[in-house]
Amino acid sequence: MVVAKNLLGERSWIDNYELTFNVLFELGECEYLNDNPVIAEHYFKEVLGYSRTNFEKLRVYYVHSSLYLKIGNTSESLRLGLEAAKLYNIRFPENKRVIQIATFLTMAKYLCLFYAKYRNPEPLYHLKDCNDEAIIALNRFLIDLATSAYQQDQNLMMLVIFKIVNLYLKEGFTDASGWGFSGFSVVVLSALKMQMKGFNLWDITIKLHQRTHSPLIKWRLSYTVLSFYNHWKIPIRDGYDNILETIKACVLNGDQIFTGYSVALYLRSRIVAGENLRVILDGSEEHLSLIRNGKGGLDFFQCFYQLAKSLNGQTENNGWDDATFNSAETLERLNLEGNNTKLAFFHSAKCYHLYFLGDYSEALAASQRVLTYSANFLGDILEVFHAFFTSLSISSYYEAMNSAEKKRSLKIFKKHFQALKLWTKGCPENYSQHYYLLQAELFALNNKVDKALQYYEQAINLASKNRITYVEAIANERAALLCSKKHFDKQSQIYLNDAWEAYHNWGAESKCIQLESSYPALLRAKSDYRKKEQAGFSANTTVSSKTALDLASVLKASQSIASQVKYVDLLRNLMHITIENAGAERGCLLLSKDDQLCIESLGITGSDDIEILPSVPLNKMNILPNSILNYCWRTEESVIVNDAIHEEPFRSDPYIQKNGLLSVMCLPITARGKINGLLYLENSLLKGAFNRNRIDLLQMLSGQIGIAIENSILYENLEEKVSERTKEIEKAYTELKATQAQLIQAEKMASLGELTAGIAHEIQNPLNFVNNFSEVNAELIEELKEEIENGNLDEVRAIANSIAENEQKIKHHGKRADAIVKGMLQHSRTNSGTKKPTNINALVDEYLRLAYHGLRAKDSSFNIKLETDFDDTIEFVNIIPQDFGRVLLNLITNAFYTCTEKRRKVLNEKNVVANPSTGEDSVPEGFEDIGVHSVYEPIVKVSTKRISPLRDIPGKVEISVRDNGNGIPQKVLDKIFQPFFTTKPAGEGTGLGLSLSYDIVKAHGGELKVVTKEGEFADFIIIL
Repeated sequence: MVVAKNLLGERSWIDNYELTFNVLFELGECEYLNDNPVIAEHYFKEVLGYSRTNFEKLRVYYVHSSLYLKIGNTSESLRLGLEAAKLYNIRFPENKRVIQIATFLTMAKYLCLFYAKYRNPEPLYHLKDCNDEAIIALNRFLIDLATSAYQQDQNLMMLVIFKIVNLYLKEGFTDASGWGFSGFSVVVLSALKMQMKGFNLWDITIKLHQRTHSPLIKWRLSYTVLSFYNHWKIPIRDGYDNILETIKACVLNGDQIFTGYSVALYLRSRIVAGENLRVILDGSEEHLSLIRNGKGGLDFFQCFYQLAKSLNGQTENNGWDDATFNSAETLERLNLEGNNTKLAFFHSAKCYHLYFLGDYSEALAASQRVLTYSANFLGDILEVFHAFFTSLSISSYYEAMNSAEKKRSLKIFKKHFQALKLWTKGCPENYSQHYYLLQAELFALNNKVDKALQYYEQAINLASKNRITYVEAIANERAALLCSKKHFDKQSQIYLNDAWEAYHNWGAESKCIQLESSYPALLRAKSDYRKKEQAGFSANTTVSSKTALDLASVLKASQSIASQVKYVDLLRNLMHITIENAGAERGCLLLSKDDQLCIESLGITGSDDIEILPSVPLNKMNILPNSILNYCWRTEESVIVNDAIHEEPFRSDPYIQKNGLLSVMCLPITARGKINGLLYLENSLLKGAFNRNRIDLLQMLSGQIGIAIENSILYENLEEKVSERTKEIEKAYTELKATQAQLIQAEKMASLGELTAGIAHEIQNPLNFVNNFSEVNAELIEELKEEIENGNLDEVRAIANSIAENEQKIKHHGKRADAIVKGMLQHSRTNSGTKKPTNINALVDEYLRLAYHGLRAKDSSFNIKLETDFDDTIEFVNIIPQDFGRVLLNLITNAFYTCTEKRRKVLNEKNVVANPSTGEDSVPEGFEDIGVHSVYEPIVKVSTKRISPLRDIPGKVEISVRDNGNGIPQKVLDKIFQPFFTTKPAGEGTGLGLSLSYDIVKAHGGELKVVTKEGEFADFIIIL
């Protein structure tokens, strides 16, 4: 390029304008890349001075500012960008206060626009394409300007973003349009907390992203979606593959800036998702090499990389610094650069590090410094981490604060708590455990121990379910501390052990050591186990980064193999993976079929085609060294030969001699301890190509290969059978659903009949009183008339008083009947499927009476002793009253049934009958009175009680329905909650009552269980 410049001549700008422009422009870029910024500046300045059009000047500014951005100098990149914008009469305010006001006004304008004109966003998806090259170039340039502004002044970035949106609405679609909407979406969703509108704007962004053609912009926008949208809506782990794809694409595009950003995003996403820290660090080595020489990306990556190293125990004294990282020097450099986003990341990582060290005061100080730069990670996953660890630092340090600090800190805590509540709605898998842990901390701060323990348990369970291991660890540690303060020593030890286990599973060895140091007596066994494990790991693990990368490759390969279920796809995938990982030239897979080895597939390195063979017997094809294959098959041992053509005992094999093989490896493939095939690999170019690491790793894979092949063959067979059976199953399913619907309806009608009978009895009593007193009053009125005619005023007054008293009684019993009707109407109207606070004692008592009177109405001989024991301390419980009423009705009527059956059996055995009018037992004529009541008295006891919210009891309220009937035989106890199972005679039950009751209780988040002894009692217990 320098030679070309020297050949241009003095009049080159006049005689050869285009050539001179291109040579000096390219030369300036080359000098920058060769780290000669002063010379590069000279060339760019000359090119700008001679440029004839704004379009050409914009091109120079674009490359010039991009180069500054690549080396991390965002302030100079921003200065050049603002100068270039003026070429198109785009001017941004320079004063920070004016920028802030302009951003506020522009934001309000666009919010109104999208709430009114674009309330239905559908037309926005289909605006015409912009064909003006200058506008297209300007939009692309504004992306870099927005990127530089983002790291310097968030408000200025928003003005740039709104300019891109404005150009889209006026000029049509360019590849930069989606970028503009992404910035708008971030602010609406994350800054304004307008979740629904924010997600709607992100929908527009994603649809515009799908229209983007430029690879550079497409993958930059992909990073933006992954960083600022995905984690609010999608489980973090589900985004890993997309991030890795983005990293690969940015590397291929030569986009060093967004390669660095994407690598850093992958690291912090895996940390926030609770992945094992050792696995994260091992896997990061490969990515670190991509960004080590780019200051832009490395600074975003390294602070969290050091956090992971420190927690994993890979730094001296578990500090943040080590030989590769000096935090003081890094902070000094970042302050000189003035890059606010890098400073935000730096202070955030330090805050989390201080929290895990237990230095809560310093963690809060670091959190305050982070606030200065909080706008620079708005919408990023760090926004959640900041809120979470700031809140934990506050609750951990709360007791040491004075009253003013407590008041101020509690306000901050509640603000973060409300934000987490909102974020949990967007994606519960990512953030529900964080929310419940902060709820527990809030209860603990208010000394509500029972509530706190209940929410710690919920946080632990959710964190375990969603594999957010550090939240599980922290929740256990905080619960242990609370139990210790309240002298729940046994409970504290359980939580402490679980905290150690969770930290160990996370790979946070420094936290394990910290806990062991704080509780040496309680965690001595854990400490010994960890030391032995570390000693074993050190003895059996090489420190080669290459080995770590191979191991990561094999883990990926194992997952890839396991993911294939179709036989042909599995063979192709398998051959690609093994040849690539082993360093082989050629590979072959053989399987045992009909007691002989058959060749199934052949692969050659560098070729995408894998040859799938129709199970050709080995002895019919002379394309492999049979001596090696037969030896491996017979001995079930791996064969590794480093120089096959010269080494015994296989050198005389005709195939080896003919093809001049050097390296050969043959591994037995086993499934469930039985050999079912061979994996053969060869290399004729290198001796010893299959080193110890590759052999060990492939042997690790061999078991997975065997199982995968076995499963794929089963799958092929199953597909045929499934296809044949599909129609039969569909037909049977349709018939079954119809039968189930009929039976469920019958069960509902049976319950309705029992309720109706009970209600009729309840209403009949007050109506009888109303009728009786009405008749009495009618008679008294006739007497009153007679006494008036006789002039007997004293008697008139007495009769009038009696009539008045009776009217009051009529009114009282009328209101009682009205109340019963209104109560039942209220129950019928609340079948909306929504829970409401309900007085559980009143509900249980009401359904007990309804069930009793319902059976009395149908069978006058029915008589049973009722006992109740209600706990008055129980608060209102959130349930669906009518659904729960059905559960109570089922359990109580079942109890009545079993007691009645036992009573009938006893009476029959003793020749005693029941008086139909009274329900009392009587002795038939000719039989002797033998005193049945001394033998059996049917009793049903219904009780409620509040139970402790300790760790091993998940509920809060217990409801018991106990009878002294026949009990349940042990042999059928496991079946009683199954649909259509019943112990009643044919025609007396559908077998759905207990099944429906079980489902309803489970839907309420509760538990239904039974304690019984055959012939003596059954106790059905509901725990909510």
